Amino acid sequence: MTSSVGVLVEALARRPVDEPLSSAVQASFTSSTSARRLADPEQARRLVRVMGTVPAIRMRWLAAGREMQDQLVPVLAARKGAPENSMEVRLPACALLDAISVAMDHWAWQDEPEDVAELTRRALHYLRIDEL
Repeated sequence: MTSSVGVLVEALARRPVDEPLSSAVQASFTSSTSARRLADPEQARRLVRVMGTVPAIRMRWLAAGREMQDQLVPVLAARKGAPENSMEVRLPACALLDAISVAMDHWAWQDEPEDVAELTRRALHYLRIDEL
């Protein structure tokens, strides 16, 4: 799953800078490369559940998330025209990855899972990231 986030960051870096951030993230998430990572949804859901419940794996997932935030920061800084160390860049990097993580976790634990792309879209909408 951490490689999926890396793919998302790479795809986001290729999106037009003037595109609203929520749209760019959603398009990056649903790109064919990211979608392939979810080709077997039951296996992906089991993996997400294990990552959230096994303490040692959860700690590694959280550490990988921090690394992904660090990879996302330069991409967002370029989009915003702001310094990488600014709160204006670092906070959205954290919030975006957390929103995707919450959407994935919600998806993994549903008895009848909704479309993961739609859940992610809603999570990004709740952030109102384009208003910042």
